[in-house]
Amino acid sequence: MADNIKAPSIHSPKSLADLVTEKGKDPSLRIFAGGSYIMSRPFFYTDGSGDDIISITQIPELTKISQTDRFLEAGACVTVEHLLNSGSYLMGKETFKAITSIASSMIRSQATIGGALCTPDTRFFLSCILSTIGAQVEIRLLSKRGFKGRKITSSQMWLPVSKLYNNEGVFLYENKAILTKVRIPAKTNNVHVFKTLGNPMRETDSTVFFGFEYTPVPNGISHPTLCLVFPKNGFFQNLDFSNQLSSLILPPNPQQIEDMAGILEKKLEENCPSATPIQKERSRRLFISTLYQISQGIV
Repeated sequence: MADNIKAPSIHSPKSLADLVTEKGKDPSLRIFAGGSYIMSRPFFYTDGSGDDIISITQIPELTKISQTDRFLEAGACVTVEHLLNSGSYLMGKETFKAITSIASSMIRSQATIGGALCTPDTRFFLSCILSTIGAQVEIRLLSKRGFKGRKITSSQMWLPVSKLYNNEGVFLYENKAILTKVRIPAKTNNVHVFKTLGNPMRETDSTVFFGFEYTPVPNGISHPTLCLVFPKNGFFQNLDFSNQLSSLILPPNPQQIEDMAGILEKKLEENCPSATPIQKERSRRLFISTLYQISQGIV
């Protein structure tokens, strides 16, 4: 068995332009940053059929953090712990608390923002948090041009974090683009609620990540955003449902809350059919408890 084990080849570009060229020429290259997820996977060293690695840790553009009054911008190779240490005063209290709850400080010091957002088939709490607060990402779409496609070019595009995934929670840009930056809006007067039920590494079919944002107004909520993430079963952030939530008058009576929860159940059935029954039920209960807490002034 040992004779069949092949260590992957490692490419180490020193600039973003080099990264675009190497990844564009060989889309199968697996981007490696902190490695906290990749190295924890079984059979990482395969029988020779696995992908080679392109390390992005030596690219200065991807390790920088910049700040303005309106947002914090971090390169994809910035670790989650570095993000917390550098941007704590710009983040809302609940956002900071939610990101701090992600794993241990040791893992957060290794895990990168880009890695947490770009795993092909597993979603983590960070995707839920950043989607809820309206964070955006910069991606470089790769394309081949010229004679026999030998020239690699890229086009820059900004989009909401939520647009990185389909309803099944699958990352849409694997081998098609490179995520380079994350832009996190500065704290506002909006209210944020973040909750997790389950263990995303051990109980993927029962875990639910919950995020809710709204602007408090007299007798109601304005601009609500609900984000529900099931690690391997779905990603839910539905504009139509958010618009329906805007019509809710506070404090709602129990029947109104049940009715809204029923609408959520139908939306989950339509948009996230792979979510398990326990994930759907947990989502329903988290939603109901949050509405009661809002009506009682707890959050």
